[in-house]
Amino acid sequence: MRRVLTGVFLCIFIVNSHGAQRGEFCVENNLYGVFYAVVNYISIGLTVEKNGRTVFPESGEPHELGWGSTWCRPVNQGEELVIHEASYWGSWSSKKTFSTSLLNAIDIRLEQAGRYDENYGINLVSRPADTQGIPDSSRWMTDLYTNQSTPLNQICMLGTHNAGSYAISLLSARDPDMDKPIKEIFDKVGVLLALPIKEVMKWWGITQSMTVYNQLLSGARYLDIRARKINGKLVTAHGLEGASMASVVADLKRFLDERPGEIVIFHVHDSHGMTRADEEELFALMEANFSGRLAPESLSPSTAISEFQNNGYQVVFVSGFWSRGFPNWSKWSAISNPWHDQNKPYPLLDEVAGEIKRRSNSQFHVAQLILTAAESDFKTMLLPGWPQNLRQLVATIRYPSGQFQYINNSAQLSGRRANIILQDFPEDGDLYNACMKENIRRLSF
Repeated sequence: MRRVLTGVFLCIFIVNSHGAQRGEFCVENNLYGVFYAVVNYISIGLTVEKNGRTVFPESGEPHELGWGSTWCRPVNQGEELVIHEASYWGSWSSKKTFSTSLLNAIDIRLEQAGRYDENYGINLVSRPADTQGIPDSSRWMTDLYTNQSTPLNQICMLGTHNAGSYAISLLSARDPDMDKPIKEIFDKVGVLLALPIKEVMKWWGITQSMTVYNQLLSGARYLDIRARKINGKLVTAHGLEGASMASVVADLKRFLDERPGEIVIFHVHDSHGMTRADEEELFALMEANFSGRLAPESLSPSTAISEFQNNGYQVVFVSGFWSRGFPNWSKWSAISNPWHDQNKPYPLLDEVAGEIKRRSNSQFHVAQLILTAAESDFKTMLLPGWPQNLRQLVATIRYPSGQFQYINNSAQLSGRRANIILQDFPEDGDLYNACMKENIRRLSF
């Protein structure tokens, strides 16, 4: 009888094809399309817990959610959603627990996983198809924030991880200052798979497919730069030499010349092996291209965006360099940028959500929504169906918009806001739309 009643009750929700609205969350059981679930006859059950007791269903037994069904519930503070599973006619076992406060406006889709070592996916989605009112990605700061007093570090913006890596090729020089543990992994895997080490490094070192100019056109306003001096030339690097610093700066200048109301954070995240003379060479390159447009250190991450726009300050240069006379914002005080070193979506998501609720409102904050390959990923990359490069690993985060919403919910619960969302291959996901929807929502207050 419970299954019959469940089916009747859920018909109310199936007609809602727009996904979870603000103030609620939904769970969709799409396991009818997953081979493992069909063969093992996987059943899904739901309970809602609060203060150690089950508040839904009243019976205390998991509410069975049939294949093809959707169940929604208002978000209530202090409640936890527990997803249970059972195979054939076996007993229920707990699969995943969420704080429902973090699920606001999120659909949980039980469907195909992004990885072969997971039987099915518990994927988070946040209305990615809803693009109404989304501004042009090439000029969104101009369209949304002209004459607005919003602090720059309270605006949601995309960042591109290792922005210069798009230029990596088999002809690229190896980075002589690559982190030793990473070099050892590459060397070991190259021998194990009988592949040229450069081939392996290329597959896993490229994090962007677009030039910096096109990254900016696509909505990015934070550039993660790994600076090096290789063979006498200032370049970017990620294991192998990437784009030259001259080409990165030229792309940035072209973009900002065309769009005077846009602002870009240029973060020299690391600069292994660079000398003081190399740093001065980079300062000179920036001065030559952005004289009068480099934001002075008298401003701060919490300065209103309109102050940057009205004074023509378009580049915020952040680094760990010591400078005298050059407007260099210290990365130690201006930005928090925690790296989580995870190769699967859920450990990553839980760590990023936990970190953002502690962010300082006086700094920029980077939420690194990026996966980092583990040694195990290198070992399985030649097996059919497993990620063969970083781009395929990143694709195991099936819906970045849902992960963003989860992170943003965590920030809001502690009186904070999502700021910079760092991503690989942003054109493959829907983060720009999610970020802009959040900016529009904030401006409507």
